[in-house]
Amino acid sequence: MKEAEYNLVFFFSGIKRLSKYILLFHLFFIMFFSACGREQCGFKSSNGMSEDADLQSIILSAGSLVPPFSPIVTAYTVDLPMNVESIIITGIVNNQSAEISSNNGSVQRLEAGLNTILLTVTAENEKNIKYYQIMINRRTKEIFNNAGN
Repeated sequence: MKEAEYNLVFFFSGIKRLSKYILLFHLFFIMFFSACGREQCGFKSSNGMSEDADLQSIILSAGSLVPPFSPIVTAYTVDLPMNVESIIITGIVNNQSAEISSNNGSVQRLEAGLNTILLTVTAENEKNIKYYQIMINRRTKEIFNNAGN
């Protein structure tokens, strides 16, 4: 084997080993932050203000979130029948010092078709901002199955 070929093989095997460590670090990072919220793990900015801009839950007056709620997931869909003309979406902040957008907990009128509602959470430090997007599909016609109708 030529020296250049040997160096190339050594280089790629080193990358392979390095990528394993990067993967392990990412897995640890995800497990660590999903096991405890940023606040419980001691993440505060240098001025002592919370950096937590997560929601603890999202509550809907109609329908259900897809996928099910998780603080790390920020995009959801909701499928609603055509007879639902409005919805109330309430986000519960993980840290009581965080602020949530003014549309939180208010009635949202729905047009037929696709509607997008954005909940904005601002951490106490006012630097960390997280956006939760809920895309609501209000059906334009009801779908009936042949067996029951």
